Amino acid sequence: RDFRVAPDVLGAAGIGPADPVLAVLPGSRRAVVRRGAPVLCEAARRVVAGTPGLRVVIPVAKPAVRDAIATACARVGLAAVLTDGGAATVLARSRAALVTSGTASLEAAILGVPAVVFYKIAAWQAPLPALLLRSRFIAMPNLIAGRAIMPEFLQARGDPARLAAAVLPLLRDGPERAAATGALRRVVEAFGPPGAADRAAA
Repeated sequence: RDFRVAPDVLGAAGIGPADPVLAVLPGSRRAVVRRGAPVLCEAARRVVAGTPGLRVVIPVAKPAVRDAIATACARVGLAAVLTDGGAATVLARSRAALVTSGTASLEAAILGVPAVVFYKIAAWQAPLPALLLRSRFIAMPNLIAGRAIMPEFLQARGDPARLAAAVLPLLRDGPERAAATGALRRVVEAFGPPGAADRAAA
């Protein structure tokens, strides 16, 4: 796990221990960030508008994508804190997350953070998943669970309004959040106890 961002970095940004945090993880590849960050930032802005006191933190995976993320935030008027890496630290401090499909969804699951998964590929690639995919899901926690414990929004379905509506109940105490956190615990239990390398070697 990547814990390069110390907890006091969030404190230095004015985020107190009791402040609710929404993590936004737009990915690490330039093309993915370029397509996804505007959607995720607008979704986060809508969530903030409906959740007084909520803070948005975006761990920037690498310097090459920082400008694209900062621009996406500025265009929709999202006041987000951008950190240099440290996704696990940010997730561990978060109430819920908006994530681009990839290892971030699994990291959120391991840390017990309910998340909504988004992914958008280039228009010319859009017909390929229908031809190649043999699974109903793309997020690793959903594949492990065999059901949608993290809502997935792909391509045109991944519009900001849908993403915001899906993540809002995960920020509040209630049946949706309780069901999500319980399902995440079962996913982690499916990995088995520590010592996987020794068991594989044996």
